[in-house]
Amino acid sequence: MQKVPEAQWATGGNPTKLDMFYYAPSGLPPNAPIVVAIHYCLGSATMYQSTSNFIPAAKANNFAVIYPQATHDNRCWAVNTPATLTRGGGGDSDAIIKMVDFVAKKHQSDLKRVFVLGSSSGGMMTNVMVATYPDRFAAAASFSGIPYGCLKGSRGASPMTDSSPCVKGGIKKSGPDWAALVKEGTKGEFKGTYPPIAIWHQTGDPVVNFALEAEQVKQWTAVHGISSTESSKAASNPKAGTTKHIYGDGSKVIAYETSGAGHPHPVNIPEVLKWFGITK
Repeated sequence: MQKVPEAQWATGGNPTKLDMFYYAPSGLPPNAPIVVAIHYCLGSATMYQSTSNFIPAAKANNFAVIYPQATHDNRCWAVNTPATLTRGGGGDSDAIIKMVDFVAKKHQSDLKRVFVLGSSSGGMMTNVMVATYPDRFAAAASFSGIPYGCLKGSRGASPMTDSSPCVKGGIKKSGPDWAALVKEGTKGEFKGTYPPIAIWHQTGDPVVNFALEAEQVKQWTAVHGISSTESSKAASNPKAGTTKHIYGDGSKVIAYETSGAGHPHPVNIPEVLKWFGITK
């Protein structure tokens, strides 16, 4: 994993002063996918790479991995600000798209196979990325995250600066209301199909309340026009005590519920890569 100097990737500026790290296997062929992996609050690209290490899988399956790094608000993503919550607003979401463009140009990547995941603050930012740039991602996975727009207007986005009841489960909306917020991410200009999303959460999460999984489900099922009542569920093998909840035909929204405490939910790389369609 290498750090890319801002002067190389941040064409047109980098208003929120993010850092970019990425890895591409030697001899990566053209038209390979890109996976964007967004770290948790108080974390870093290196820390997230150590706990959610996509590099061996990237070597085995020929894809590039981008690990963006936040540099503000206790290294949390600015999921509370209009700049980040709005396409073209000059916030963190725009900077991450510039990273994708840099890697795609350098390695002739397949822009139809760009995927995004993240944990905690990174899971929150994952929701932001698919709301603000839905045409740029093929699928997403949010671990211990919150719905897009839940922290909108908060004084900050870190545990030390947050002034919103959101992460404690204190904000609840109907599916249509959550979906209306998503439309604001592109100023109502996007009329296409949003990326499918997999949502992961632990029932005893002490930091981001488990109720936020249900709120994300309501948001994205409404966006996709499917019922927020699960169509089926099944025991899942990623971790003991995990249940996979399926909505609609399971191609647009699924949610994993894992019994027990812990934050953030561990990233299950094999399951994520299957969801992305990179592996079978």
